[in-house]
Amino acid sequence: MIHIRKDDYLQLSLLLSRHPEPAGRASLRDELAAATVLPRENFPADVVAMNSRVGFVDLDSNEHEEYTLTLPQHADAEARRISVLSPIGTALLGYRVGDEVSWPTPGGARRLRIVAVTHGEAPTAGEAADAFLVRLLGGIPVAEGARP
Repeated sequence: MIHIRKDDYLQLSLLLSRHPEPAGRASLRDELAAATVLPRENFPADVVAMNSRVGFVDLDSNEHEEYTLTLPQHADAEARRISVLSPIGTALLGYRVGDEVSWPTPGGARRLRIVAVTHGEAPTAGEAADAFLVRLLGGIPVAEGARP
């Protein structure tokens, strides 16, 4: 079972409602549906959340890497920021230090073990407002750029 912070759940639900066909949408929707949603103050420190810095070991190559899990618009491979909609991003979300995750790739399944998690900052005011709108509207998508 995976854990998701409540503010992340709301933000990712909004992302899915605003973008009808992003790559990784079905996988992320499945992860959110299966997740236990927790308030930020009760969220375990060793579980991957949005804006977390995640250290992991590739179980096939034994290489250690670190990335920050971000929204798609903030993803940047050179800055080591991966999108939650990428296969690896969706695979890491909600899992904890010590967990092994895998996902299919064209070259075969890739397997990682999470070895470290450092939580990032709280949502910005804009992100919090977006999450509030999702809650207020009962999940109804808000037009891009629209504000009440």
